[in-house]
Amino acid sequence: ELSAAIAHNPAAQGFGSSIQASIGAASFPRDALDVHDLMKWADMALYAAKRAGRGCARLFEVGMRDDADCRAATRAAIRHALIADEMFVVYQPIATIATPQPMGFEALLRWRANDGAIQTPATFGDVFEDDRTAAEIGTFVLTQVLDQITRWNSAGVPFQSIAINATLGDFRSSNFVDRIVEEVDAGRLRGEQLCVEITEGMLLDRGARAVRQSIDRLHSRGIQVAFDDFGTGFASLTHLRQLPISRVKIDKSFIEAICADHKDRVIVKSVIDLAHQLGISVVAEGVEDAEQALLLRSMACDRIQGFLISPGIGEVEAARLARINEAPRAG
Repeated sequence: ELSAAIAHNPAAQGFGSSIQASIGAASFPRDALDVHDLMKWADMALYAAKRAGRGCARLFEVGMRDDADCRAATRAAIRHALIADEMFVVYQPIATIATPQPMGFEALLRWRANDGAIQTPATFGDVFEDDRTAAEIGTFVLTQVLDQITRWNSAGVPFQSIAINATLGDFRSSNFVDRIVEEVDAGRLRGEQLCVEITEGMLLDRGARAVRQSIDRLHSRGIQVAFDDFGTGFASLTHLRQLPISRVKIDKSFIEAICADHKDRVIVKSVIDLAHQLGISVVAEGVEDAEQALLLRSMACDRIQGFLISPGIGEVEAARLARINEAPRAG
């Protein structure tokens, strides 16, 4: 009933609004006998509600304690992995499909586990809900990328920019933005060589104010800001109007069936046209075959990213691809 009441928002002065709340609850005396434990279990239920999606409500269940213990163990394992050099970064190319331009890259985190298996954030993404762990991972990735940019600049590797995925933990930790600003101000980094990717969820959370302030600081130093997974949220257009966004990345869910689904084609073409009218470049994610690439080219999409070009690769192979991409332009 509380969720429904919050979601019911009558129009004010002709303008509608959409508000949704995630709710977690624990009950006395079933779940706990003191306020401290009740609040702890209610908070645990709230995390479960957030993971279930917007507007969900969850009551505390005993099984949630096991989930919390598992997440705590994963956080500890990740901190150990950072110390033991088990974490590393790969670079997925972002290529133009019309006018020849230097290739860009997205830095992707990987974890080489004890058994030798390579894990992606999809398998341990829950740890990013913990600001401290998220900030530690963000610091690691940022360090790797800044060092990579320095090495490529010294070696004359032609590249447009390297994009990194920011989290709320990054923006709540002043060190993340402060370090980027310091690198630019010291002349060790050209602003256009780094792109910080954000998602809409970061702008709807209680940390949204810190994110907006950080975006403004980054923009003032020429750092590009990209809107990742564009089209999957509820207020994407509002954020395009309010924030200094340099690039939108159309979510792969719109690209998968773009050749067969008329509605997806209309949506993608509309996003591209709108973004260009606002002076924003467009990257299509999840491009896997030439037919998709040709269709996106006909729609004037600026860049594509996906397995058609390459999966995430090491720095040596990434530099090789960047040089190959540059060769026709030099000739």
